[in-house]
Amino acid sequence: MDELAKSTHCFEQCQRAGRAREASPEPRPTRFWAVAKVLSRRKGF
Repeated sequence: MDELAKSTHCFEQCQRAGRAREASPEPRPTRFWAVAKVLSRRKGF
């Protein structure tokens, strides 16, 4: 029972860490949006 509780707790922590990673903006998408904004400005949107 204790081992199961431990593994469940670790699993929950991993899920939370994964969600936090998804929520925080990564440099690649940010750069993509910056480029997209510049391109859209040139097109006149």
